[in-house]
Amino acid sequence: MLQHYTVAAVLSLALAVAPTVSAEGGQIALSQTQQARLGVQTGDVQAAERQALVVVPGRITPPLDARLAVAVPFAGIVQAIHVLEGANVKTGDSLLTVTSNDFLEAQARLSRAQADYRALKSAAERLKTLSREGVVALGRAEAAEAEATRASAELAATRRMLDRAKPVAGQKGTYSLVAPHDATIAQLQVMPGEMIHTLDSAVVLEGTGALWVEAQLPSRFLGKITLGDMVSLQPSGAGAKIIAIGRTVDPQSRSVTVRAELDRNDSLRPGQSVQVTVFGVVEEGAFSVPRDAVVRLAGGDAVFVAERGGYGVVPVTVLSRGAHQAIVTGPLSAGAKVAISALTELKALALEGD
Repeated sequence: MLQHYTVAAVLSLALAVAPTVSAEGGQIALSQTQQARLGVQTGDVQAAERQALVVVPGRITPPLDARLAVAVPFAGIVQAIHVLEGANVKTGDSLLTVTSNDFLEAQARLSRAQADYRALKSAAERLKTLSREGVVALGRAEAAEAEATRASAELAATRRMLDRAKPVAGQKGTYSLVAPHDATIAQLQVMPGEMIHTLDSAVVLEGTGALWVEAQLPSRFLGKITLGDMVSLQPSGAGAKIIAIGRTVDPQSRSVTVRAELDRNDSLRPGQSVQVTVFGVVEEGAFSVPRDAVVRLAGGDAVFVAERGGYGVVPVTVLSRGAHQAIVTGPLSAGAKVAISALTELKALALEGD
């Protein structure tokens, strides 16, 4: 009762200098002055192209192929770390330094492999020449060529291992682990002073491209969405395109995993929680109106449609509600204006006309 008197008092004050307000046949007569005093604002009615099916929690993730674990090529003690999480690195930048006897031995193996290859290659070429002259058997020359080929393969393998380790000038047996490509540091998996073994992951890199959002979609909505459909993220307002829809329903949650690629990253970060509005096919003749425009009136949903001399009360059926828009059906037309503020006052006026 107190609330009724409060609304009535507000209406009386707002309309004190205006003609009497009438509400007949679902029509609320309001002059421009009365509307201004009530603070009525409007939003657009649009033909609906898509419908919000459900809002579910989601999590921002990097693409599955965007992360790379960088392993150390040689066991040793982590001497220093040169990067922190979130830092951007370029190809060849030093990530950390490791003191390693294995690295020292690998450098020695490289020197031996280079010397062995040069000797075997020279011997193979000499025997090949002698074979052509008939001085030695062809089989001997071919065996020497095979040994040179083996030495070449061992040399290449040793070089590939050492290419991943950059020697530190003036520090014998110490190498830097370098970034294999431009990326962002996602995770450090070692600390200075720790022992790290060959092929252990030391740093996780993350590409700087698009991010994904991952959410669990209730299985009852399967068949209502397709690849390429859009979802909306809150509170950022970013959009994302569905790129994967799971085929296996989780027996406990009765949901499937849906992944979507963001059309822009803005300030979103991997691991961040968001609310995901999933959209699907809308039924024919549906309209999109501002979510705030829909009110409960006389046991049903309605909107106040702007018309000459006031507002008409139009009953609607709500199909879905998104973060900002509601999808409705009813006797509306695209391009019409609906009230989105002073709704309590308009409801009171509508009820007075009943």
